[in-house]
Amino acid sequence: MAYWQTTWEKHNPDYKMILWDDTDNRNFIRDNYPWFLEKYDGYDVMIKRADAIRYFYLYHYGGIYVDMDFECIKSFDDIVNMENTYDVIFGRMGEPEKYDHEHNIPNAIMISKPRESFWIFVFYNLLIAPNQYGKPEYCTGPVILKNAVLMYNEMLQLDIKLHNIQWYNEIVNILPENIKPKSQLSRIQILDPEYFYPLNWRDWDHQVSWRHPVTEKNELYDSEKVATIFPKSYAVTYWTHTY
Repeated sequence: MAYWQTTWEKHNPDYKMILWDDTDNRNFIRDNYPWFLEKYDGYDVMIKRADAIRYFYLYHYGGIYVDMDFECIKSFDDIVNMENTYDVIFGRMGEPEKYDHEHNIPNAIMISKPRESFWIFVFYNLLIAPNQYGKPEYCTGPVILKNAVLMYNEMLQLDIKLHNIQWYNEIVNILPENIKPKSQLSRIQILDPEYFYPLNWRDWDHQVSWRHPVTEKNELYDSEKVATIFPKSYAVTYWTHTY
Protein backbone atom coordinates (compact mmCIF):
# COMPACT_ATOMS: atom_id res chain seq x y z
CA MET A 1 0.00 0.00 0.00
CA ALA A 2 2.92 2.32 0.62
CA TYR A 3 4.02 1.70 -2.96
CA TRP A 4 0.54 2.27 -4.35
CA GLN A 5 0.41 5.58 -2.51
CA THR A 6 3.50 6.74 -4.41
CA THR A 7 1.71 6.15 -7.71
CA TRP A 8 -0.90 8.75 -6.76
CA GLU A 9 1.80 11.24 -5.91
CA LYS A 10 3.65 10.46 -9.13
CA HIS A 11 0.71 10.98 -11.49
CA ASN A 12 -0.95 13.81 -9.55
CA PRO A 13 1.91 15.92 -8.17
CA ASP A 14 -0.23 19.05 -7.78
CA TYR A 15 -2.91 17.35 -5.69
CA LYS A 16 -3.06 17.64 -1.92
CA MET A 17 -2.95 14.18 -0.37
CA ILE A 18 -4.44 13.63 3.10
CA LEU A 19 -4.41 10.42 5.13
CA TRP A 20 -6.84 10.49 8.06
CA ASP A 21 -6.55 8.00 10.92
CA ASP A 22 -9.21 6.61 13.25
CA THR A 23 -8.77 9.40 15.80
CA ASP A 24 -9.05 12.08 13.11
CA ASN A 25 -12.22 10.49 11.84
CA ARG A 26 -14.02 10.35 15.17
CA ASN A 27 -12.98 13.91 16.03
CA PHE A 28 -14.31 15.07 12.68
CA ILE A 29 -17.74 13.56 13.34
CA ARG A 30 -17.78 14.84 16.93
CA ASP A 31 -16.90 18.40 15.90
CA ASN A 32 -18.95 18.72 12.71
CA TYR A 33 -21.75 16.13 12.74
CA PRO A 34 -22.39 15.39 16.44
CA TRP A 35 -25.89 14.09 15.65
CA PHE A 36 -24.20 11.11 13.96
CA LEU A 37 -21.68 10.39 16.71
CA GLU A 38 -23.84 7.91 18.64
CA LYS A 39 -24.43 5.95 15.45
CA TYR A 40 -20.74 6.14 14.57
CA ASP A 41 -19.58 4.93 17.99
CA GLY A 42 -22.17 2.17 17.96
CA TYR A 43 -20.70 0.36 14.98
CA ASP A 44 -19.45 -3.08 16.00
CA VAL A 45 -16.49 -3.20 13.59
CA MET A 46 -14.05 -0.52 12.46
CA ILE A 47 -14.70 -0.97 8.74
CA LYS A 48 -18.20 0.44 9.23
CA ARG A 49 -16.69 3.63 10.63
CA ALA A 50 -14.18 3.72 7.76
CA ASP A 51 -17.06 3.36 5.31
CA ALA A 52 -19.27 6.01 6.90
CA ILE A 53 -16.60 8.67 7.38
CA ARG A 54 -15.69 8.80 3.69
CA TYR A 55 -19.19 10.01 2.78
CA PHE A 56 -19.00 12.77 5.37
CA TYR A 57 -15.58 13.94 4.17
CA LEU A 58 -16.79 14.09 0.58
CA TYR A 59 -19.91 16.00 1.57
CA HIS A 60 -17.94 18.39 3.77
CA TYR A 61 -14.84 19.05 1.68
CA GLY A 62 -15.43 17.51 -1.73
CA GLY A 63 -12.52 15.99 -3.61
CA ILE A 64 -11.46 12.42 -4.36
CA TYR A 65 -11.76 9.60 -1.87
CA VAL A 66 -9.68 6.52 -2.70
CA ASP A 67 -8.99 3.26 -0.86
CA MET A 68 -5.38 2.44 -0.02
CA ASP A 69 -5.26 -0.64 -2.25
CA PHE A 70 -5.71 1.44 -5.40
CA GLU A 71 -2.86 1.96 -7.84
CA CYS A 72 -2.99 5.11 -9.94
CA ILE A 73 -2.17 4.63 -13.63
CA LYS A 74 -2.50 8.14 -15.01
CA SER A 75 -3.34 11.69 -14.00
CA PHE A 76 -6.86 12.32 -12.72
CA ASP A 77 -7.04 15.75 -14.33
CA ASP A 78 -9.44 14.52 -17.03
CA ILE A 79 -11.72 13.02 -14.40
CA VAL A 80 -11.69 16.12 -12.22
CA ASN A 81 -12.45 18.26 -15.28
CA MET A 82 -15.72 16.39 -15.62
CA GLU A 83 -16.94 18.70 -12.84
CA ASN A 84 -18.25 20.99 -15.55
CA THR A 85 -20.78 18.26 -16.38
CA TYR A 86 -21.16 16.23 -13.18
CA ASP A 87 -21.18 16.90 -9.44
CA VAL A 88 -20.70 13.37 -8.08
CA ILE A 89 -18.78 10.62 -9.88
CA PHE A 90 -18.63 6.90 -9.15
CA GLY A 91 -17.40 3.88 -11.05
CA ARG A 92 -19.17 0.65 -11.90
CA MET A 93 -17.66 -2.78 -11.30
CA GLY A 94 -18.63 -5.20 -14.07
CA GLU A 95 -20.94 -4.69 -17.03
CA PRO A 96 -24.60 -4.22 -16.02
CA GLU A 97 -25.91 -7.06 -18.16
CA LYS A 98 -23.56 -9.56 -16.49
CA TYR A 99 -22.88 -8.07 -13.07
CA ASP A 100 -25.98 -6.11 -12.14
CA HIS A 101 -25.62 -7.00 -8.47
CA GLU A 102 -25.98 -4.90 -5.34
CA HIS A 103 -22.20 -4.41 -4.98
CA ASN A 104 -21.54 -3.03 -8.45
CA ILE A 105 -21.25 0.65 -7.43
CA PRO A 106 -18.34 0.35 -5.00
CA ASN A 107 -17.40 3.02 -2.49
CA ALA A 108 -13.68 2.36 -3.03
CA ILE A 109 -13.19 5.49 -5.11
CA MET A 110 -15.61 8.43 -5.21
CA ILE A 111 -15.39 12.00 -6.44
CA SER A 112 -17.62 14.87 -5.42
CA LYS A 113 -18.05 18.58 -5.10
CA PRO A 114 -18.72 19.74 -1.53
CA ARG A 115 -22.21 19.91 0.00
CA GLU A 116 -23.95 17.97 -2.76
CA SER A 117 -27.54 17.10 -1.86
CA PHE A 118 -27.04 13.48 -2.95
CA TRP A 119 -25.02 12.74 0.19
CA ILE A 120 -28.03 13.49 2.39
CA PHE A 121 -29.57 10.37 0.85
CA VAL A 122 -26.49 8.41 1.89
CA PHE A 123 -26.72 9.82 5.43
CA TYR A 124 -30.36 8.73 5.60
CA ASN A 125 -29.48 5.19 4.54
CA LEU A 126 -26.75 5.09 7.18
CA LEU A 127 -29.19 6.22 9.86
CA ILE A 128 -31.82 3.59 9.10
CA ALA A 129 -29.36 0.69 8.72
CA PRO A 130 -28.56 -1.49 11.76
CA ASN A 131 -25.43 -0.67 13.78
CA GLN A 132 -24.48 -4.19 14.71
CA TYR A 133 -24.54 -7.73 13.38
CA GLY A 134 -25.23 -6.69 9.82
CA LYS A 135 -22.64 -7.13 7.09
CA PRO A 136 -20.65 -3.92 6.46
CA GLU A 137 -21.68 -3.87 2.81
CA TYR A 138 -25.32 -3.54 3.86
CA CYS A 139 -24.85 -1.25 6.85
CA THR A 140 -22.32 1.27 5.52
CA GLY A 141 -20.73 0.01 2.32
CA PRO A 142 -21.51 -0.28 -1.40
CA VAL A 143 -25.05 -1.58 -0.95
CA ILE A 144 -25.90 1.55 1.05
CA LEU A 145 -24.31 3.66 -1.68
CA LYS A 146 -26.18 1.94 -4.50
CA ASN A 147 -29.47 2.23 -2.59
CA ALA A 148 -28.90 5.97 -2.28
CA VAL A 149 -28.20 6.24 -6.02
CA LEU A 150 -31.39 4.33 -6.83
CA MET A 151 -33.42 6.49 -4.43
CA TYR A 152 -32.00 9.66 -5.92
CA ASN A 153 -32.62 8.58 -9.50
CA GLU A 154 -36.19 7.50 -8.68
CA MET A 155 -36.83 10.88 -7.10
CA LEU A 156 -35.62 12.57 -10.29
CA GLN A 157 -37.76 10.36 -12.51
CA LEU A 158 -40.85 11.08 -10.43
CA ASP A 159 -39.97 14.78 -10.31
CA ILE A 160 -40.09 14.84 -6.52
CA LYS A 161 -38.68 18.05 -5.06
CA LEU A 162 -36.13 17.88 -2.26
CA HIS A 163 -38.11 20.20 -0.02
CA ASN A 164 -41.06 17.78 -0.17
CA ILE A 165 -39.12 14.90 1.41
CA GLN A 166 -39.68 14.94 5.16
CA TRP A 167 -36.64 12.95 6.27
CA TYR A 168 -34.43 14.97 3.94
CA ASN A 169 -35.56 18.20 5.60
CA GLU A 170 -35.08 16.72 9.06
CA ILE A 171 -31.43 15.98 8.33
CA VAL A 172 -30.83 19.32 6.62
CA ASN A 173 -32.41 21.25 9.47
CA ILE A 174 -29.88 19.95 12.00
CA LEU A 175 -26.93 20.97 9.85
CA PRO A 176 -25.27 24.33 10.57
CA GLU A 177 -25.90 26.99 7.95
CA ASN A 178 -22.34 26.81 6.59
CA ILE A 179 -22.62 23.11 5.75
CA LYS A 180 -26.17 22.83 4.49
CA PRO A 181 -26.45 21.17 1.07
CA LYS A 182 -26.71 23.09 -2.14
CA SER A 183 -30.27 23.70 -3.20
CA GLN A 184 -29.82 22.36 -6.72
CA LEU A 185 -29.90 18.67 -7.56
CA SER A 186 -26.65 16.76 -7.85
CA ARG A 187 -25.65 15.57 -11.30
CA ILE A 188 -24.44 12.00 -10.82
CA GLN A 189 -22.29 10.03 -13.24
CA ILE A 190 -21.36 6.35 -12.96
CA LEU A 191 -18.36 5.64 -15.15
CA ASP A 192 -17.80 2.39 -17.02
CA PRO A 193 -15.70 -0.33 -15.30
CA GLU A 194 -12.59 0.39 -17.34
CA TYR A 195 -12.08 3.74 -15.59
CA PHE A 196 -11.51 2.50 -12.01
CA TYR A 197 -12.47 -1.16 -11.78
CA PRO A 198 -10.87 -3.16 -14.60
CA LEU A 199 -10.49 -5.95 -12.02
CA ASN A 200 -13.77 -7.45 -10.84
CA TRP A 201 -13.53 -9.38 -7.57
CA ARG A 202 -16.56 -11.41 -8.61
CA ASP A 203 -14.83 -12.61 -11.79
CA TRP A 204 -12.85 -15.82 -11.19
CA ASP A 205 -10.43 -15.17 -14.07
CA HIS A 206 -9.58 -11.79 -12.58
CA GLN A 207 -9.12 -13.37 -9.17
CA VAL A 208 -6.65 -16.01 -10.38
CA SER A 209 -4.75 -13.90 -12.92
CA TRP A 210 -4.42 -10.64 -11.00
CA ARG A 211 -5.75 -10.46 -7.47
CA HIS A 212 -4.32 -13.63 -5.99
CA PRO A 213 -0.71 -13.01 -7.10
CA VAL A 214 -0.81 -9.57 -5.47
CA THR A 215 -2.86 -10.26 -2.35
CA GLU A 216 -1.56 -13.76 -1.58
CA LYS A 217 1.95 -13.83 -3.03
CA ASN A 218 2.84 -10.12 -2.76
CA GLU A 219 3.84 -9.95 -6.42
CA LEU A 220 3.63 -6.27 -7.28
CA TYR A 221 3.32 -5.53 -10.97
CA ASP A 222 5.57 -3.17 -12.84
CA SER A 223 3.67 0.09 -13.28
CA GLU A 224 4.32 0.18 -17.03
CA LYS A 225 2.90 -3.34 -17.36
CA VAL A 226 -0.24 -2.30 -15.48
CA ALA A 227 -0.70 0.71 -17.75
CA THR A 228 -0.23 -1.49 -20.83
CA ILE A 229 -2.75 -4.10 -19.72
CA PHE A 230 -5.31 -1.48 -18.67
CA PRO A 231 -4.67 1.31 -21.21
CA LYS A 232 -8.06 2.97 -20.71
CA SER A 233 -7.97 2.87 -16.90
CA TYR A 234 -7.07 5.71 -14.58
CA ALA A 235 -6.61 3.47 -11.57
CA VAL A 236 -6.98 -0.16 -10.52
CA THR A 237 -7.80 -1.67 -7.15
CA TYR A 238 -6.58 -5.11 -6.17
CA TRP A 239 -9.39 -5.60 -3.65
CA THR A 240 -7.14 -6.67 -0.78
CA HIS A 241 -10.15 -6.92 1.59
CA THR A 242 -7.88 -6.13 4.53
CA TYR A 243 -10.78 -5.34 6.87
